[in-house]
Amino acid sequence: MVESPEIEKRQAHLTDLELQKPVVKIARNVARDGLLSALKEQKTIEAYQATSAYKRTQRQERRATLTDFERFVARKLRKQRATLIRAEYKGLLKTHKEGDLVAVKAAAKKSRIAKHNAKNSYKSLGRKINKRVKARKAFEARVQKRTAKN
Repeated sequence: MVESPEIEKRQAHLTDLELQKPVVKIARNVARDGLLSALKEQKTIEAYQATSAYKRTQRQERRATLTDFERFVARKLRKQRATLIRAEYKGLLKTHKEGDLVAVKAAAKKSRIAKHNAKNSYKSLGRKINKRVKARKAFEARVQKRTAKN
């Protein structure tokens, strides 16, 4: 059974209900007057209105009732807010210490150089290996010629 100041006592399925944090401590089968007085004494309604779940449902109800113009205004305000945040972020980057920025740029350059050097070292290693393979094959060919003559 479900009952609140806005809702008369009625039956509800558990799947349709969502448990919330503010709990009313009452006896079983309490009358409506007892329930309402317990809600007021324990300040449960005020506690529920302070929760994020209540605020979320209020936001959803407000958005559902917006007109086209109000949705347009809300979109423009969101864009304005994003622009201000972006400008503030860029300003913070500019006021950031120059030494830190130089260090970050130097580290990035160092990593690029290291990556380039690693590529080049792999290439040179490949060349050395190919050179040794060719020299080995040439040596084996000479040995075969000598053994064929004898």
